[in-house]
Amino acid sequence: MWSFLLLTTAAEARAFEMSGGVRMGYSYMPNSTLRSPNSMTLGFEQIHRLDSGGRLNFLVITNLSVSGMNQGSLLPTGHVMMGYQLYDSWYVSAGPFLRVYAVEPTLDAQVNMILGSGVLLPMEGFDIPIQFGYVPDLDDKWIFTMSTGIHYPF
Repeated sequence: MWSFLLLTTAAEARAFEMSGGVRMGYSYMPNSTLRSPNSMTLGFEQIHRLDSGGRLNFLVITNLSVSGMNQGSLLPTGHVMMGYQLYDSWYVSAGPFLRVYAVEPTLDAQVNMILGSGVLLPMEGFDIPIQFGYVPDLDDKWIFTMSTGIHYPF
């Protein structure tokens, strides 16, 4: 009986995977406070994957990034997306997105939704993510992002 419990626990422990790493990319942000709508983005992302053992996995993706460094500005953003991954590579997700426009003299921030899609290219010991994101906005401050980087399991 104990061996069955130990085997079940070990199998369940392997079903949850976590990876993370640095992301670099491009953001297009029309109607922003930047001098140009074209912006470089640098951030850190974690992917939490619940492996179903089949073709479809459940994902939770968290990201903290800073945009505008190529223009001498720092615009922090963060998001949490939940979605699905097909065949351990292509995924689609959505979730809340927070961006901060200014901290002083008063905090100016906005919460939206982000729609993301991408692929994780498996390498030996790490993954190469390629991701696209779209943040719709009623005030015409939408954002389009593309990013890539490296993900290590931990």
